[in-house]
Amino acid sequence: MNNLDILSWSATFFILLSFLFDGRLLRYLNICGGVLWFVWGMWVNQPSVYFLNIMIVLIHIWKLSKASREKFKNKLKKFFENRHDI
Repeated sequence: MNNLDILSWSATFFILLSFLFDGRLLRYLNICGGVLWFVWGMWVNQPSVYFLNIMIVLIHIWKLSKASREKFKNKLKKFFENRHDI
């Protein structure tokens, strides 16, 4: 087994593993797999593979940051509502 095989099997493992989970963990594991597939695509010069996977990684990062912003806004709102009662 050469380095390309190890890389591709590792990427496959992370992608498959990600589907066993929900939410943030799914996204984090899928990002790992996507980054590995991106590297593989660059290594073997397959533009469609690296384009697809970098887009998937960026979408996951965007979704994670959006969820974090929403969570922060809700905590901030709750904080100010509680302060108003004092």
